[in-house]
Amino acid sequence: MNLKRTLVLAACLVALLATAAFAQHGPHMMKMRHGDSDHHAEMLAEHLDLNASQKATLKTLQAEMNAKVEPLLEQHGQIFQQVHEALEAGNADPTELGNQMIAGWEILKQVRAAHEELLTKLSAVLNAEQKAKLEEMKERHGKMDFRMMHHPGF
Repeated sequence: MNLKRTLVLAACLVALLATAAFAQHGPHMMKMRHGDSDHHAEMLAEHLDLNASQKATLKTLQAEMNAKVEPLLEQHGQIFQQVHEALEAGNADPTELGNQMIAGWEILKQVRAAHEELLTKLSAVLNAEQKAKLEEMKERHGKMDFRMMHHPGF
């Protein structure tokens, strides 16, 4: 086996070992993280102390985001399933696994962008105090968000 192929295989294995807990529960875990968006919206509304009009805006933005994100999460789940099946079968092509991992990561970047778009649009209806709270929350959670919340799938 040449060095490049070995490195690609090693990278895939490291990524999959890092997602062992996710693998036990399957791709539905990503949907669970995003699927409970009503709960997330309620927590956000409470934290920011949104008024009724702002809550209505959040609900609309949330519905728009969900419409974008659900197909992406479905696609991500399919990719993860293909990777899992190839590894279980013992005939995984390291290059193909690498390509699938990259595709999965690109999908997660789109999910992240949809979240950011929601927060940007929401910010337009917030007062100064609420914007400050939102920025503080984004900074506090943003550092772990992409690494920890999105990493379980890829």
